[in-house]
Amino acid sequence: MPRRSCALAILLCLAAPASIRGLEPAHKPAAARRLVRVFDFEEQGVNPDPVPMLWVRGQDTPDRPRPGFPSWNRARFDSAYARSGRTSVLLPARGGSAALTLVSGVIPVIPGGVYEVSAWVRAEGAGRAAAGLRAALTTDTHRPIPGAEAAADPVVGATEGWRRIAVRVRAGPEAAWLTIDLELRQPGQRPDADRLTPDDRLDDLTARAWFDDVTVRLAPVLSLDAGGETGVILGADPPTLRASVEDVAGDPLVARLTVLDADGRPVSERVIDPVRPGVATDWRPALPAYGWHSARLTVYADGDAIGETTRPFIWAPDEDAPPAGAFGVALADGASAPTVTQSLIAATGAGAVDLPLWAGVETEDDLAASIGALTSMLESLLSAGVDAGVWLDALPAGLARSARLEPGRVVEALAHADRSWEPWLDEALSRFGQRVGRWRLGPMTRAPGHNSAVDAERFETAAGAIRERVLNPAVSLTLPMTFTPDAPIDAGAVAWVWPAPMAPRAVVDLTAADPALAESDYLIEADPSIPPRARAIDLARRAVRAMQAGARRVTLVQPWSWRRGDPVASGEPAATVRADPDIALAAWRTLTRQLGGRRVVGALPMHAGAVALVLDGEQGGAIVAWNEWAEPADAVLSGYLAPGAIRVVDLFGNESVAPLRDGVHSIRLTQAPIFIEGVDVELARFRAGFRVTPEHIESTAARHDLTLSLTNPWPVAVTGALRVVGPEGWSFTPRERRFTLSPGAEARLPVSASFGLSAQAGPDRLRAEVRLVAGEAYPVLTLEAPIELGLTGVELIPSYEVRRRDGRADLVVTLLVINTGHEPATLTAFAQAPGFKRRQAPVSDLAPLSAVVRRFVFRDGGQALAGRSVQVGVIQSVGLGRLTTRLDID
Repeated sequence: MPRRSCALAILLCLAAPASIRGLEPAHKPAAARRLVRVFDFEEQGVNPDPVPMLWVRGQDTPDRPRPGFPSWNRARFDSAYARSGRTSVLLPARGGSAALTLVSGVIPVIPGGVYEVSAWVRAEGAGRAAAGLRAALTTDTHRPIPGAEAAADPVVGATEGWRRIAVRVRAGPEAAWLTIDLELRQPGQRPDADRLTPDDRLDDLTARAWFDDVTVRLAPVLSLDAGGETGVILGADPPTLRASVEDVAGDPLVARLTVLDADGRPVSERVIDPVRPGVATDWRPALPAYGWHSARLTVYADGDAIGETTRPFIWAPDEDAPPAGAFGVALADGASAPTVTQSLIAATGAGAVDLPLWAGVETEDDLAASIGALTSMLESLLSAGVDAGVWLDALPAGLARSARLEPGRVVEALAHADRSWEPWLDEALSRFGQRVGRWRLGPMTRAPGHNSAVDAERFETAAGAIRERVLNPAVSLTLPMTFTPDAPIDAGAVAWVWPAPMAPRAVVDLTAADPALAESDYLIEADPSIPPRARAIDLARRAVRAMQAGARRVTLVQPWSWRRGDPVASGEPAATVRADPDIALAAWRTLTRQLGGRRVVGALPMHAGAVALVLDGEQGGAIVAWNEWAEPADAVLSGYLAPGAIRVVDLFGNESVAPLRDGVHSIRLTQAPIFIEGVDVELARFRAGFRVTPEHIESTAARHDLTLSLTNPWPVAVTGALRVVGPEGWSFTPRERRFTLSPGAEARLPVSASFGLSAQAGPDRLRAEVRLVAGEAYPVLTLEAPIELGLTGVELIPSYEVRRRDGRADLVVTLLVINTGHEPATLTAFAQAPGFKRRQAPVSDLAPLSAVVRRFVFRDGGQALAGRSVQVGVIQSVGLGRLTTRLDID
């Protein structure tokens, strides 16, 4: 900057209003103040110019060439929007880009200081134009310092309201001044312009961006380590966290270290007072349980928080287990930190890995780097007994452009007659073809063009491109579970992408409708839109349901993200790469250990909304159970499960003991699946095999023939006696039956049942006591099977209200009677309350698909019947049918 301009800038700074001056005591050097400068652009009455004092338009001029920033895009004050006050600055971009620059010589810096520059921005009329800010450092003679600049992540396109953007720069020994650029860049001037298609590089002609409250702060540098490069700590000892703070402002600082659980609740905390800048603090928090946690370091000056950083980590038991072949992990970025990646894969316990060949590949140089990284990982994985496959996830940018295809259309590209894919695939096929037998085509998630024009013929052509160079490869393609190909494709060649909105139970229903899907692979991505604990629960239920459906393999898309070293924000070298593990990794580690080598062999009868599945396999028997929507009192697994106490393992590997009390284990279920270890698996399968047919019983005054089924899962013959004991109020003939079963045989025991008018309609349980000898005598067992009592063609919906009048509280019971059948119905509706006469009323010739209301009034019943039940129902006038239920009065 010329000397005259520099002097003018200093004079303007001295004359500037308080809104743009440093706001801390004058005795402290400006560069060392915590709040260095605020520009709120409220200069009405003191600045007649169209741009703020100390700022100049950053457009292309003869003395300052800046191609792409034409002179007609003129930044100016504007009052259409303001985040605070009445005024902001507007950058219009009517073809070409626009910028507003703070001149060098206004904001001094001190060497070693880290300065955060932030601004609030809103944009309109922008489709692909990006609003951002750039901070740069200059010498004491106002010369730019090479490499001493940084740009905030830009806001691309229009916004809804104001958004904050920020960037940090560290002042080196040559730095004396800080400059700021506010920018609205057209797509062609964006840093990622070379990755855009020609159409996407077209200028926006009506783009506008407003900036307000530009703030410069002197920031501390915070470093927080939890679990090293992987963020995974294994073993019984709680992890040690390491925190350090660097700061040049000289203020007394206080720091708080906090560990939060998966629900965001603090579970351990330590205060560091005073903070010694540059000196690391080690802390071993007292954590109540294994699981996924978040460590947080917050630094305060004068009671105000001036900096914060977080680091997720996993603390899990260190248990040796072979890789679980039925569970896989699909990497999203194979070239990032191969050594760290291999450690993370081992931490998941997965027995299969999909290595992405084209992830992040844009040029042939990128491809060479990807092949090199995958080569080293492949050798290590194969030597560890992991089934490694290659995943062609999305087309490289160069191939997508030459083939004129969206990135997700991998199958179409490989099936194209011009073979334009060869330069992008030949080397990998030659390098990996003799070692890798699995090749997967297409994105793991719904990317643009996600195999959306695939048919059997095109897939076979694409697979043929792999088979030309690989001996007998297993080639599969990814398809969303909601997508139907144009022509049938062998289900064994499809890996189904399981979208987050599709419920876990859906896969069981789909495979029941189409058994060919049972031997498929399923790909799951943890849903980032839901809270961490809910994400882990959803993932676990999906994995278990996929096993129940007979899935060949369940693969989880990479459950961690990468954190690269930031010399400015954390003081770490830029080459440092650390992982931030997601809660999905903690859950997957437990799932691979508990489910690996096992299969679902049965389902225990439970109350509606509760689930209990029996597992068996190489590890022995177990039960996995959870509560989906049952009332807590109903979500209990109760019964004799083993001769003694059994172990209960939660989703993060924490163990507890369920004792045997009075011959019964009682385990309360939670929303998260739990694993019940040490159970007698044959006994669990015996329980799961008990059923009654038919399950739906007509509520009529007649005897009903039922069949009770038992199966022998033991390798020896079993004998015993079964006595039916419920539902209460039912009678059974015969009540007791004896049985003898050879291994694997099934007994079908006929009984007849009848019940009185008081029998309640709706779901219930048929209960039986069994005395059993299966190589040894078991205690008396209670078996349950679901049944439902109802009346075909009739639905009854009861309700009540308390009417208060003249000091009385009458109870009014309302019955809504619906004829769901195809013939007229004649019924008698009734209500029976304790201490009152029975009330009844006729329902005559109720037409099909019609409803009628009947009301019964119990004088002073509002108080007399509080906390009691009223029996209500309907009785067929012609026939033996009746429908009875209970109405509880609160």
